[in-house]
Amino acid sequence: MSCNTTSRLHQGLLLAAFTSLSLPAWADEPVQLGQIMLSSEREASSGLPLVVIDADDMRAWGTADLADVLALVTGTTPARGGDAGPAGLLPGLTGAREADDYLLVVDGIPLGGTTAPPFESVSLADVKQIVIRRGPDPVVFGSAAFAGAIYIYHYPAGEASQQADLSLGSHGSRSVDASVTLPSPGGLQHSLSVTASSQGYGDPRASVGRDQLLYRASAQAGSGVLSLDVSFLDLRQAPLSPTPVTEGGLDAGVAVDSNQNPAGAHLDEHRSQVNLDYSLPVTGGSWQSSAAFVHTDRSALQGFLTDAPDAAGDDAIGYSQGTRLNEAYLDSHWYRQWGTTFDISLGVNAMYGNGNAHSTSFDYRASSGGRAPMHSSDDDDGDDGSGIAAYSHDWRVFSGLYAQSHWRFAPDFNLALGLRENLTDERRLTADGDDSDEDDDPSLQTQRDTRLSESALLEWHAWEGAQGSVTPYVAYTNSFQPAQFDFSPDPDEAVLLQPETARSWQLGVRGIAEALEWELSAARVDFGDAVVTQAVGGLPVSRNGGSDRFEDVDLDLDYRLGRDWQLKFGYEYVDARYLDYNFVDDDGDNVQLAGRRLPLTPQSVMSMGLHYGQLSGFSAALSAEYRGARFLDPQNQVRAGAFTSYDCLFRYGFDRIAVYVRGENLTDRRDPVAASEIGDGQVYRMLGRFIQLGMSIAL
Repeated sequence: MSCNTTSRLHQGLLLAAFTSLSLPAWADEPVQLGQIMLSSEREASSGLPLVVIDADDMRAWGTADLADVLALVTGTTPARGGDAGPAGLLPGLTGAREADDYLLVVDGIPLGGTTAPPFESVSLADVKQIVIRRGPDPVVFGSAAFAGAIYIYHYPAGEASQQADLSLGSHGSRSVDASVTLPSPGGLQHSLSVTASSQGYGDPRASVGRDQLLYRASAQAGSGVLSLDVSFLDLRQAPLSPTPVTEGGLDAGVAVDSNQNPAGAHLDEHRSQVNLDYSLPVTGGSWQSSAAFVHTDRSALQGFLTDAPDAAGDDAIGYSQGTRLNEAYLDSHWYRQWGTTFDISLGVNAMYGNGNAHSTSFDYRASSGGRAPMHSSDDDDGDDGSGIAAYSHDWRVFSGLYAQSHWRFAPDFNLALGLRENLTDERRLTADGDDSDEDDDPSLQTQRDTRLSESALLEWHAWEGAQGSVTPYVAYTNSFQPAQFDFSPDPDEAVLLQPETARSWQLGVRGIAEALEWELSAARVDFGDAVVTQAVGGLPVSRNGGSDRFEDVDLDLDYRLGRDWQLKFGYEYVDARYLDYNFVDDDGDNVQLAGRRLPLTPQSVMSMGLHYGQLSGFSAALSAEYRGARFLDPQNQVRAGAFTSYDCLFRYGFDRIAVYVRGENLTDRRDPVAASEIGDGQVYRMLGRFIQLGMSIAL
């Protein structure tokens, strides 16, 4: 469906965006960006180092999506787009790892915990706070928080940002969202947030249309509080195309904004979700239970080049796929605190996933330049593997018992410990309709595993005075995750893989010196049995890919000069290499990649941001990010040069209205930033320049 087609739901959300109550205007508070903290929130109570960014931070720096928020965090290299569509995101919290290595938690509920986190579904409408953990966070949510975690919190029921936002942007883009509290009869506290948007790109065949709604309610129930969340998402994407990598770099025969997808290509997602939560105070603490159910329907038609453009005959392979996924999450935990020196949480939870997919693959010829519609070959008879229908069904349960504690065992020392016993169970059924296959009977595979995950942090308040503080810390985690399953179009290759493992150490010191907040840290993460994607017959196939190591050193500085000026600087040095990986090259030979750098992970990343002003009156923000040279292939034979991108925001806040102009990628850099897991040897470019004019209205 074209993003320019306005559905009835879209019209309804536009109407709802203007149906609101009137509350006070903007608060005029100083902006404190990226506070480094040890959270006491349950979702992050492991005590591991975190970065917290709140709604005022996001408004001041002009963040429009989750990628903008992650760009505020030193050491991250977020990349928009990818195989999940233009709205997709590779977080880049620990190098250029796949999206399914990360955990996405929204209002305490993990999303895609048994499959892959749906970063494309995230909207910043009515978001109050985002908490980011770089590195494993394995205790509360277990195997899902494998290489990093992003926790998103909306305003609670009965509260809201109380604002509407309207904008127009490049390539015919437009959006409207509104978040309001609703009347509260009989003690019911509830609120509503709606979003409707259409996004265009330099590639005229690519687009994103989004309609999203979130309703939150809570009320007293006995001695506790009962909460209900209901959300709906209608996401319609026309996908971008990656660019093949050749020995000389990016294929010069493929234009920057060309599109090799077949005619009618789309990545559509329709999702509904219901959350229930009951919190009951008990002596010295609380008991809380949560339940969530998510139903998702996805429809995909997508294609990728397999030969050089304009080669004789078919030069691309496509697939169509319909996926239905049901997910559930249950959690119950008890929290108890003894004074200010010790607290503990004990809990049990489970993630459930049950999905099936019907897929068909086909060969086709991509049109010259990739701009005109393309069609599958007329003579597909299945003899070459094209036009084959396939079916896969995956059933998963990830459950566990967990315990976390914080102990101030001396006036200047804190110790945080976490332990989880993981139980994982998976069943996978696959079948295809290839009559040429001697064994095309359905295949059933099962796998069960029981493992421990641990985390620990020791923190020393070495010095604290009126002018600041110095706090060294050391953290350790040991995690694992069952290999994620993305419903490959070729079920014959969908074998159950060994679980991936991750062990990390982090050593750092953070401090405050009057107007300067700073942190210096170093980390090492060893990944074992990593899952990589290779092409077999032009289709993506997952394999255990040996082991690799991610090491980095980060420096973060945040300096405030008076009330109006803020300067932020971040630098990261990265050494990410394979420890053991037998790679199969284009000639079918095994190549040992030990010691070579992981592709698309720059060795140096540097960022700088300058902010002036307050939320009322004139304000401006300018930011720049430098990403160093990196390799585009696992063999380290193709190198991409360094580049710098620039963003800006100019804003003026009146009493109840603020107008703004924001720009992304001002110099229109189109460098490679993310690898395709489906298109063999292909990478996605950075999205082009985008200018947006908008208005925010306090309701």
